[in-house]
Amino acid sequence: MTTIIKQFDSKTLAAALKAITKSAVKTRDMVQEVAVWAVATSIKSGDVSVANNLLDAIGGTKSLRKDSLVAYFERFGNFAWLKSEKKLAFFLNPKTGCTDGTLTPEYESVIVGAKWDEAKKEAEIVSTYDMEKQFRAFIGRMEKITLDPAITIENREFLQAVSDAFNKLSAERTLRAMKVDESVLDATAAQQAVFDARAMVAAQAA
Repeated sequence: MTTIIKQFDSKTLAAALKAITKSAVKTRDMVQEVAVWAVATSIKSGDVSVANNLLDAIGGTKSLRKDSLVAYFERFGNFAWLKSEKKLAFFLNPKTGCTDGTLTPEYESVIVGAKWDEAKKEAEIVSTYDMEKQFRAFIGRMEKITLDPAITIENREFLQAVSDAFNKLSAERTLRAMKVDESVLDATAAQQAVFDARAMVAAQAA
């Protein structure tokens, strides 16, 4: 039977995996070098084009974590991610300590030592989602945001509606669980009564 699937034996498979690892490491290191230069450039001249060009270069490669690279840029360089335009813009980051356009040797060591693919934690692979847990966490995050006086909240009633609906559903489910527990207890009590009656009859017969 003819197949279009490429076949591997143990030797060719090992060679392919080795080549993939080598290529992945080389690509990661190349991205690191360019990312460090992009950060340095943003600090010294305010030019963000190097960073955006790097993002464009890896944009079509889903195996490379663009989200972590953006986080690296925003944390260590003069960058801000424009969600609407899907690109980086200049933002003077006071946390660099190099706001006068001078890249100090100390901060140079910082950006070289920080790894672009570790700037943001990679999402864990999951196959099951607990919707109650997810919604509870979401509502908690939103409620925390509403407490920040520096943030303007629009359409606040949506959060209240979602929270009310969630609390109602949770209460109904808890009530159903309590009813189930009561029915189990009632059934257990009935079984115990039958057992006791049989035991009494057996004792009298003896």
